[in-house]
Amino acid sequence: MHPRVLVDGFEIAKKATLQFLEKFKTLVVMGDEPDKDILKMVARTTVRTKVEGLVLDHGSRHPNMKRRAENCYILTCNMSLEYEKRVLVHLKLLLGNI
Repeated sequence: MHPRVLVDGFEIAKKATLQFLEKFKTLVVMGDEPDKDILKMVARTTVRTKVEGLVLDHGSRHPNMKRRAENCYILTCNMSLEYEKRVLVHLKLLLGNI
């Protein structure tokens, strides 16, 4: 498959996702008690999220690594997947008080 086909697919998915989020987004105002509960739920979900599988930052690293995968999910991102220590400490403090 040509890389351009993948990129076009990601662009289509991005547009569809943004349209969905625009319809279903919820305004959250800091300080309101119900909104604070929503933010706590989001923080819990984020902290518990794991990447199952393999994270490659520069392609395959081992000569015996599979070259083909079927029925898989692909995530591309332009950010680090590692938590910064100060963020983890803040989240532990926040979730510890819940």
